[in-house]
Amino acid sequence: MITAICDDEGIYRTHVKRLCQDYFIERNISSEIIEFSSGEEFLSSVEEINIVLLDIEMNGINGITVKEQLEKLNRDIRIIYITSHIQFMENAFGKNVYSFLTKPVMKDKFNKVMDLIMRDMEEDFIVKIDNKDNPYINCKTIIYIKAQDKYTTVKTREGEYLVRRSMNDWENILANRFFYRIHKSYIINLAYVKRIDSLVLMDNGEKVTISKKYIHSFKESYYNYIKRKVR
Repeated sequence: MITAICDDEGIYRTHVKRLCQDYFIERNISSEIIEFSSGEEFLSSVEEINIVLLDIEMNGINGITVKEQLEKLNRDIRIIYITSHIQFMENAFGKNVYSFLTKPVMKDKFNKVMDLIMRDMEEDFIVKIDNKDNPYINCKTIIYIKAQDKYTTVKTREGEYLVRRSMNDWENILANRFFYRIHKSYIINLAYVKRIDSLVLMDNGEKVTISKKYIHSFKESYYNYIKRKVR
C-alpha cells in the first residue's frame, strides 16, 4: 500500500508524515509513504497510490483541481483533505473524498478517518470472473452468489454474471471478507443485509433463503460485523 502526502508547505508534510508513520506502526500495517510538494507533481506520478492526504490550497494546481483530475482519469485513490480554511470545503466534495481535517491535524481525528479507510479497503477486493464484457469485479459490489448447476450466479450492484466456479471455491476466495454462506445455494455479502427473520432481506429488495442450521451462527456473525462497522 502507498500513502501520499501532497502539500506545498514542508512543515505540514513533515507533521502529517509523522502521523502516518505512527498510525501504521501502531497497527502493524505496511505502507510506503511518499511526499509531493505540488498538485502537478502528484498528478504526474505513476505510483499506484491508495490514499492521499491532500492540501486544498496550493500554488499552481490546488487540491480541488487534483480531485477533479483524478475523477476524469478514473484513478481510485482515497482522499483526505487538509485545509486551514473551512470555507473551501463546499467545493471539495466528490468521489473518494473521506474527510476534511483542519491544520494542524490532530492525531485522534486523523486516526479515526484512517480507521474508516482501512475498514473500507478490507472489503475492496478484485476477483477474476472471466466474463467477456466484464472480466473482473470488485467483491465489494457483490450482493450475493447463488449456486446454479456447475455454475454460480453472481449478483452485483452493476448486474448479474454467470461464472463457472463452485460455491466452495467462492467460500475460499471470500474467506474473511464479510461474506457468509447461509444456505448450500447462497453466499451473501453482510454489507447488503437489511433485515433477518425466516428469510434474509437484502437491501435491493430480494429475499434469500437461510438454512435453519446456519441461522444462529449467521446472526452472531452479522451482529459482530455491525459492531465492527460502528466502532
